[in-house]
Amino acid sequence: MTTRLDKLSGRNLIVRRPSPRDGRGVLVTITPEGAERVDGAMRELARREAEALAEVSRADQATLARVLRILS
Repeated sequence: MTTRLDKLSGRNLIVRRPSPRDGRGVLVTITPEGAERVDGAMRELARREAEALAEVSRADQATLARVLRILS
């Protein structure tokens, strides 16, 4: 986890601060740039999902959603 957070921090996507309640803890906050990147990734995911399901009927989409909920 630390390595991943180091990479995100190095790319200015998160900020780490010591926890005021626990000297061993660290609070992680997303930066505005990080939030923009997440928002962009979510928009792209939604676009690709819609593209992948464009030829699938609403009933089949509902069935797929139900099965995926069971599996998760």
